[in-house]
Amino acid sequence: MGIAISWRNRQRSSSLISLAFRSTSYNLLLSSGARIVHRPADEAFYHPIRDLIQLPTKAQFHDEGRYYATALHELTHWTGHHARLQREGVMSACPFGSPGYAFEELIAEMGAAFLCAYAGIQGELRHEGYIDSWLSLLKADKRAIFRSSGHARSASEYVLNLKQQLKQAVLDDSLCMNDGA
Repeated sequence: MGIAISWRNRQRSSSLISLAFRSTSYNLLLSSGARIVHRPADEAFYHPIRDLIQLPTKAQFHDEGRYYATALHELTHWTGHHARLQREGVMSACPFGSPGYAFEELIAEMGAAFLCAYAGIQGELRHEGYIDSWLSLLKADKRAIFRSSGHARSASEYVLNLKQQLKQAVLDDSLCMNDGA
C-alpha cells in the first residue's frame, strides 16, 4: 500500500524545494559579504587583487542550480584571500595548468560541492577543462586529495560560519528591538 501524491502536490513540493535551495544559496552569498558583480560575459572568476567575484548574469545560466554552483565555486576561491584563509593558490598568481592552479581549482570545486550539498543543489561537474591538470596533480602528489579536501572543508566552514554569524546578529538585533518595546 503506497501513498498517493497528486501532481499538484508534487509540483508544489518541487517548487518549495527549489525555493529552499535558492534561499539557502542566496543567503550563503549574501552573508559572506563578498563583493559580487554581474556582467553579461562568458566567464565567472574571482579577482584577488580587487577582492571581487564576477559572474555572468543569472539569465545566462541554463538554470538556477548552475548559477549558484558557479557562484559558490567562486566564493570558495574568495575565502582564500589574504584577509581570510590565506591560501597560496589565491595569493600567488599561478598560471593556468600549473600544479598550484590545479590545486586551487580542486579546492574550489570541492568547496562548492560541499556548499551545494548544504544548500540542496544537485550539481554536475562543469569544469571539464581542469580534469587533466587535476589528474596530473594527483599522480604527482599522493596527498594532494587530502590536502585539497582539508582546504575545501575549511573554506566551506568559513562560509557557513559567516552565515551563522549573520543569523545570530539578526536574532540579537530582533531581541534588542523587542526588549526596547
